[in-house]
Amino acid sequence: MKTDTYLNAAKANLYFILSASLAIISTTIFVIIGEFTRQPLIIVVPLAALIVYAFLHILKLNYVMFSDEGGFFIFRYFNVHPFMRHKKAFQIPKDKLHHYEIISSYWGWRKELILYQIHKNEIIQYPSLGIGLFSDKQLKQIEESLNKSLKKIKK
Repeated sequence: MKTDTYLNAAKANLYFILSASLAIISTTIFVIIGEFTRQPLIIVVPLAALIVYAFLHILKLNYVMFSDEGGFFIFRYFNVHPFMRHKKAFQIPKDKLHHYEIISSYWGWRKELILYQIHKNEIIQYPSLGIGLFSDKQLKQIEESLNKSLKKIKK
């Protein structure tokens, strides 16, 4: 099974760009026009855009491509933030997966997947992976795939 968050990641990237652009442009226009000093309520527009930008940044949204074909679970991902893109990937042999956790924080807005692998008789934790852009159906499919592998290991 292969699944990814391409469409949702593109939308989140657009929101990042729009909120940052709106904050910069509106502040610049207000300062140039001089209305910034006369009417303090005008600060609401750039402030709201900055709050949206910060909120998106806190959510740790990632583009994620998941594949469980073959003998490995493969995760390829990068941050959807337009200025902080570092493409990363990892693969875990299906028979080496120890367990996983899905952590929800910020009142359910931020979801993270943490995977644990057995390596040389030690349990290794992978960095948390932001999975907030997956739909509920996609998350259920990923969980089923991971659980199926864990059941085979425990037998």
